[in-house]
Amino acid sequence: TVVRAFGVRVRYGGSPVATGPLLVVANHVSWLDVPLLAAVLPARMVAKAEVRHWPVLGVLAALGGTLFIDRDRIRALPGTVRAMAGVLAGGGRVAVFPEGSTWCGRERGRFRPAAFQAALDADCAVQPVRIDYRPADAAAYVGDDPLGASLWRVVTTRRLTAEVRLADPLPSGRH
Repeated sequence: TVVRAFGVRVRYGGSPVATGPLLVVANHVSWLDVPLLAAVLPARMVAKAEVRHWPVLGVLAALGGTLFIDRDRIRALPGTVRAMAGVLAGGGRVAVFPEGSTWCGRERGRFRPAAFQAALDADCAVQPVRIDYRPADAAAYVGDDPLGASLWRVVTTRRLTAEVRLADPLPSGRH
């Protein structure tokens, strides 16, 4: 995977993955979270609209079926929730970072509820996922941190380990 290509060790643990349509929700620490989560729980990702215009990554995200959300236009949110619910109702998986932004790994952000509305609308389970990195600051990508600096930290950190823990899935109607 992309994560291992950067020399990151990956550890998985926790509950088995639920079957059927699934809203995957995870905390957000780094740009590494996206390929890491895709390797563990393949799903259509939800990303901020700006990602669509990033060189190379934007094209790859669009080709991978990413659902883009325009965070600057609150009126666009119901359409994104409908698109997510449509994927889920069709039996697919959608992965989202409901904190809406990366956090350093020492703190967690407040979850934004819109993604959970899609799970309610589609009557599907929610799979909580916790992502941690050791050492914690090596993979963190927050604030105005340049991507190049983050890439450099990742490739030069010895024994960088990503830990992915799956909590018990929350059945439909229990989230």
